[in-house]
Amino acid sequence: MMKALSMEFYKIRHRKIGLTVVAMLAVQFFVAAYSITRMKPYELPQGWMGSILLLAEINCFFMPIAVAVIGSRLSDIEHKGNTFKLLKAIMPSSKLFAAKFLCGTVYIVITVILQMGFVIFAGHLKGFTQEFPSGYFAYYSLVTLIVDLTLLLLQLIISLLFANQMISFVVAITGTLLGIFSMFIGSISKFVLWGYYCELSPVRMNWDKDTRIIDLYWINIPFGELSVLVIIFILIYVIGKKLFIGKEL
Repeated sequence: MMKALSMEFYKIRHRKIGLTVVAMLAVQFFVAAYSITRMKPYELPQGWMGSILLLAEINCFFMPIAVAVIGSRLSDIEHKGNTFKLLKAIMPSSKLFAAKFLCGTVYIVITVILQMGFVIFAGHLKGFTQEFPSGYFAYYSLVTLIVDLTLLLLQLIISLLFANQMISFVVAITGTLLGIFSMFIGSISKFVLWGYYCELSPVRMNWDKDTRIIDLYWINIPFGELSVLVIIFILIYVIGKKLFIGKEL
């Protein structure tokens, strides 16, 4: 497997995936920094809760597209060179599928670490008076990683099955819009995979229409929804691998 994974990194060395991820992160960092620096003094006691909510919203807006780019760059090189049959002669299709997913996973893990690290740094720099909730940040880092990887699987499968990569990007854009829409209508968020960034957030918001004051509060970890996401991940992986192997035959 390590040889197959090394081959994937070698093939994409000129695909500038890292540069694309850095550019997407730069936009996210700008949005996060702008939002955190604009926090009023009375918001600082709830600063860490606000940061997690901000992360959820940023991920919902940006990560589906970033994941689609990674999945497409990992797949279109074989489509352009028509090398799937050649690769199948070198290694099993299941190993090729796993290697591509693991290659994308490396980029996703780095992205999540940098996201969380930047927001934590910005929060300490701003001087949040709330005690740092390390447990909640660890939980939401895990949630973000699982949602990212689930979407990566979906986008990778679509990119592998269809030579026209616009199909993958249409799915990503549509999913992003559905995820944003689900943020405002919570009743449908459980049925929108792209909305799970917010659905699994440990922070909720109350908005008083009269005073126009926003109050944030912690909720218990939604283990039910988290379990559903893990099951979805497993199903997408199993079904997607079978579809990819079937396409090769």
